[in-house]
Amino acid sequence: MGTHWTTSITDNTFVKHVLPLQAHQSPTPIMPHSNMYTNDDTLRFIAEHRNESVPQLALAAHKTPNIDLPFALDQIAGWQTACRKLPTWAENPNIVYPPHLSMEQCSSQTTAEYKANVASLFVKGMSQSNTNNCEKGQGDNDEKQIGECEYTSLVDLTGGFGVDFAFMATRFTSATYVERQPQLCQLVQHNLNALNIGHAKVVCAEAERHLEAMKRVSCIYLDPARRDKNGGKTVLIEHCSPDILQLLPTLLAKCGLLMVKLSPMLHWQQAIEQLQKQGAWVRQLHIVSVKNECKELLFLITDRQNHGQNLSPAVAQSGQLHPTPLESQTPQQAANSTNNTHITCFNDGDSFQYSLAEADATPQNILQTPPQAGMFLFEPNASIMKAGCFGLLCSRLGVQAIAPNSHLFVANNDIPNFPGRRFKLVAATSFNKHDLKTALQGISKANIATRNFPLKPEALRKKLKLKDGGEHFIFATTDAQGKHWILVGKG
Repeated sequence: MGTHWTTSITDNTFVKHVLPLQAHQSPTPIMPHSNMYTNDDTLRFIAEHRNESVPQLALAAHKTPNIDLPFALDQIAGWQTACRKLPTWAENPNIVYPPHLSMEQCSSQTTAEYKANVASLFVKGMSQSNTNNCEKGQGDNDEKQIGECEYTSLVDLTGGFGVDFAFMATRFTSATYVERQPQLCQLVQHNLNALNIGHAKVVCAEAERHLEAMKRVSCIYLDPARRDKNGGKTVLIEHCSPDILQLLPTLLAKCGLLMVKLSPMLHWQQAIEQLQKQGAWVRQLHIVSVKNECKELLFLITDRQNHGQNLSPAVAQSGQLHPTPLESQTPQQAANSTNNTHITCFNDGDSFQYSLAEADATPQNILQTPPQAGMFLFEPNASIMKAGCFGLLCSRLGVQAIAPNSHLFVANNDIPNFPGRRFKLVAATSFNKHDLKTALQGISKANIATRNFPLKPEALRKKLKLKDGGEHFIFATTDAQGKHWILVGKG
């Protein structure tokens, strides 16, 4: 007799009960594991200890001789991580998790949902603007009648644990997951069944081989491994596996949209140049941050011969993504330079959009007078910092940069919609000892950051004799005239 888990809530914690499988219920799929099956004792152990410390459970292994401990620890650690990164998966008692490292490296629900929204909106818009995409037989299922572009198809060539794929698959008529590791394929098939994503297909194959044999689809998604030839981490696009640059002609021939996820550490301007030199049209770049930490770069790429409109990026508004009109460009214009790409900086629901052409034509407005108490200080979020579109911040929001390289901005009035943190300056002082003493009077602790300043935060904290924390925020920076400043603000 099989088993299944049901969930109840006691004292705000999930409590799992192992119950006999009833005749009307579906049998539990095979657990991906070296022994293919796990026993009831192991399931019960997972249910009883899922809120406990995994290292402590590992140390007590001798007390659990009948338990498949490696599998149990993976599930407990995976569920704990899912509570933080994948809340809807954590609520599903039938999800099976991979080893802990894979869980830490996988996409969060926030970023996966964002990709799903962006891809589906782009494909929908592309289908509406280009009737060539509405022909019969453009997807994996030739017998499907695409008709009025109601049929859309997705292939994920680098499936992995399948988080991105699972969320994206729900937005497409057909979806194919491709992964070379049989264990991952089995795990993902189990989880797709648990998530009721029945239209998705799992294929165990090398990405390159599947790409060569597959029919044209609406969207190909790639999250390539970022390792150099020695196995070390890399952020260079030419070191990705599979080799995007080498495969680019085939990739573009096999899809309407190519979406590529790359490292947030990547020099994205250089990557755009490399891709466009290979004949691609980088239509959009999405710089995605969560809780002010840059998580990923999403490149939306089409063939230059695609004569549809330069489609609008998706903007997050009130938790939903909406297309916003932008200027159209012809493929000929796209071929001339890289500044046709539209950028979306996204951070926890805040979105800032622009074109590279607009950014290139907009210099920063540099503050010419000393910053003063009473002003408002602004620090851009991580996506804006990665994008470097500081001139547009000045132009659109009416702020002034303290210096070209300080990445801090001031204004006489508050700007509630500023994409980042906002502070009211209570003091602005030089680094003079007497001025510092006056400015910091009554302050015993503060949160300290340095921008374009010779001292690191900890060294400055020691010099100022302040403890960490509190309601005050101190920014040490250098203005356009080379003068050092200590700016004290409150949020």
